[in-house]
Amino acid sequence: MVEERSAARRAALIELGGVEQIRESVRDVRAGALVDQLRQDLFYAIRALGRNRGFTAVAVSTLALGIGANTAIFSIVDTVVFRPLPYKDPARLFKIWVDRQNPSTTSLSLISRTSGSERRLRAGGGR
Repeated sequence: MVEERSAARRAALIELGGVEQIRESVRDVRAGALVDQLRQDLFYAIRALGRNRGFTAVAVSTLALGIGANTAIFSIVDTVVFRPLPYKDPARLFKIWVDRQNPSTTSLSLISRTSGSERRLRAGGGR
């Protein structure tokens, strides 16, 4: 009877794998395994960063500069490109300037923010 049990156990271990392999596969399947692994990785990263303070300072500074630069650039792009101009009818804006090489000529441009282009008109006469 004892021999049959040990033979059956041996056959099951050969077929299914070792006890540790079964434990690992069950651990991977359970619901909280991903969160538990993430928590362990996070604690390991914090311990490793605590040991290398110089690297931690450089990494945190690099992240801070990158996030700050990204925020600044997005703020500028958002203001210039995405938001409408703070005027009543921004589609009717004109830009007027005097040509420095020929001061008697005044130029006028219709500014189009949507297409990013200007349509130039010539206005005659001097100042």
